Amino acid sequence: MQAVVLGGALLSALLLMAATSEAREDLNLPASLSALLVLMGAALGGQLSITATFFIQVSATVTVLPLGTLLAIGCGVYLVARRRAPVDGSSLHRAATLQRCAVEALATGLLLGLLTGLPRAGGDSGDGLSVSSSPLPTVVLVSVVVMTALSAARLDRAAVIGLPIGLRQAGREVWALLVSLGTVTGAVTLVAGTAWALAEGVPQALALLIVYLPNLVVVLLSLATLGGLVARGEVAGLGVAANSSEDSLVTVGDLPVGAVLLLVVTVLLATVVAAARVGVLRARSRGAVLARTWPLAVAALALSVPLLYVLVPARMSGGGEMVSASAMPSGWSFITVSLLACVVSVLAEYLPAWLYANANQLLRVMVGTRAVTEWVSGRSSLGGSMGVAQGTGQAGQAEGSHTWSYGTDPATGAATATDLSTGALFVEDASTGQWVLQGHPASGSPVSASAEVADPVSSDPVSSDLAAPGQQAPAPTASQQAQALPEPQPMSPQARRRMRLVLGTAGLLLVLVVVGMACVNFLNGRRGPDQEVEAYLDLLSQGRAEAATQMVDPGVPNSQRALLNDEALAAATSRVEVVTVSEPQVEEDTAKVSTTLSLDGEHFDFTFTVARGDRQYGLLDTWEVTTPLVVPVTFSSADGLDAISVAGTDLALEASEEEYSSTSTTLQYVYAGTYDVGVPQSLASYLTAETSSLIALPASAAADMLMEVTSEPTQELEDLVLEEVKAQTESCASVPGNTDAVCPSEVQDTDLASLKVTQDASGLDEVTASSFASEQIIISVTQNPSQWNKDPKPRSVRFTFSGSIEWPEGGGEPEVTVDSSSPSWG
Repeated sequence: MQAVVLGGALLSALLLMAATSEAREDLNLPASLSALLVLMGAALGGQLSITATFFIQVSATVTVLPLGTLLAIGCGVYLVARRRAPVDGSSLHRAATLQRCAVEALATGLLLGLLTGLPRAGGDSGDGLSVSSSPLPTVVLVSVVVMTALSAARLDRAAVIGLPIGLRQAGREVWALLVSLGTVTGAVTLVAGTAWALAEGVPQALALLIVYLPNLVVVLLSLATLGGLVARGEVAGLGVAANSSEDSLVTVGDLPVGAVLLLVVTVLLATVVAAARVGVLRARSRGAVLARTWPLAVAALALSVPLLYVLVPARMSGGGEMVSASAMPSGWSFITVSLLACVVSVLAEYLPAWLYANANQLLRVMVGTRAVTEWVSGRSSLGGSMGVAQGTGQAGQAEGSHTWSYGTDPATGAATATDLSTGALFVEDASTGQWVLQGHPASGSPVSASAEVADPVSSDPVSSDLAAPGQQAPAPTASQQAQALPEPQPMSPQARRRMRLVLGTAGLLLVLVVVGMACVNFLNGRRGPDQEVEAYLDLLSQGRAEAATQMVDPGVPNSQRALLNDEALAAATSRVEVVTVSEPQVEEDTAKVSTTLSLDGEHFDFTFTVARGDRQYGLLDTWEVTTPLVVPVTFSSADGLDAISVAGTDLALEASEEEYSSTSTTLQYVYAGTYDVGVPQSLASYLTAETSSLIALPASAAADMLMEVTSEPTQELEDLVLEEVKAQTESCASVPGNTDAVCPSEVQDTDLASLKVTQDASGLDEVTASSFASEQIIISVTQNPSQWNKDPKPRSVRFTFSGSIEWPEGGGEPEVTVDSSSPSWG
């Protein structure tokens, strides 16, 4: 027994170790003996305690009962104890047997609890990480499982027979229901899970599938019966406000169409098998007896609550309840699962007889030849078998007095029973199910004394009391009634052909539905939210901005779409490239698709929101991306420019409305990318842009991206301005040009003997797109002789010119204007 428990725990621990190899590597947990013992404890008790020390000590407890391991151990202990029952002293009194089972179970639980609960597995990095199993759950679960298995194996038949017949019958039906649903659903789940694990390249998931297969079966049955799976979590403490996440509900509608179809077909098949197995456990009758369907439904309702909400849920708590999470069937799942049991119980009244008459071999495959034989003979029902057992001795006493012959009335088809010892004929009333005496024995027929005193209840099928014609007699036992019932007759060839036609048509329709759903599922798999996002990004990577805009409308005014065209995006020096597109997170009619994109070698993350659209033809999914990959950019220039060029597209700038501001701006939207920024082509001869590149990346901030365009004059513009400065200098050094307001006041005189330029401007001290200032200019001025100054000396006037540059609309040569002069020293 201990070997069975240890062997099952060891096998499960090896499977868990294989399944968690990557996680243990991340946690630096070696595959040591202590780790193996810890996983053995997790397989037996379903609980792990994790403690880690970083800046503070953090602890967590994870609870998931491995029903696969516990079920395998229970079956193994039962088989071993059953084989040893004749030689291990199990024939003791029932109370002594139960005491012995309890002692052995508790000893086994304590041994396994000490062996697997005390060791701790630690990490190699010295960060204080340790993992251990919990001894108490191990002791309790092992003790309960071993106690149950030993008691079932060792208690003699009399202990079971002593229970009420109704309770025993309900227990047999519940066990048949659990075995049928679990076997069919588990087999399909195992095959489908294996195919999925191999297709997804995660073979280590098969280890978890084996250990937790019953858990998964219960969850799938809950989903298939229109129940649900609820996941919830809560975080609080550590100086942060409490944060309780909303419950996440998963229903069968959230699964892929192919998975839903497979699940529905599996549950339908399991329901048919369960109904057949439960039906042959009941006494065979002429028609359905719905009154005996309720015990199975009530028992299933009582068992579904602990099964769904105690054994199956997964829970996690840690840090003094600062973190908690759980996943369990929804609150109404026990009702939907119980309704499935009701359906099985009702079908059990009809299905065995129909299968026996029309698909006898299929019925025998489902329930076994022996079970079918016992059902036909009436020995399958506990009530019938008890009636036979109890009546055997009594009938033996009256065996010489009453011998019955069963048959069918050729005129009415009713069941008949003839007492060969008295000649009395009884006919079953189809409306009431009672046996009615139809004929007395012939006058002078010998009637033995034993027949006259025979106990009516102990008679074989009917009462031996000879009643008057039309008087009702007590009903026979279940086995006697089953013997009186004729075997279900096979269908006639015509009816069989009609049935084959109907079943063939239904099968063909089912195949067409399956193929159609498979095609729809295949097409929907290529029309998911992530595929829509990939199609959108593919358009942007190809430079097809107008198609991308048509697919996902940015929702901005047309005046701000000057750069959302094919020309601008095609001229981008780099466009977005897709690195990864994650699986969509679907919630009702919206989905979130996280992506990792690359722009000029730099990675960035972006999350798209995708909305579900109307189904095409009522079947095909449609999704619409609602988050455009556009970046709002405010372009500005303080150089007086009225236009700039972005990716070859000229953008007009609007002057600021502020009184003393010379900044011109415009707001435009661009697709993520890298764009060249410059001045319009018409100004390219005179100006160049200092900032020549825009890297437009989507930002999490709500503020627009700001792009300040600063220009530099070209040599041609400087030459043009310098030429104008020199022309103005010559004008100020001659009469009457020297009287212009822009000339220095010293040269604005008409009483001058000489006026000449001694130093012209050799260059410009400062020049922008809108203004300039020249270098020093010197004009020599000589006054005419006067009474006060008979011999005036030449005087040098030092100054600089400044002015403005204006650009005509549509481009062309700028207009340079010298506005003023300023004294210059030096």
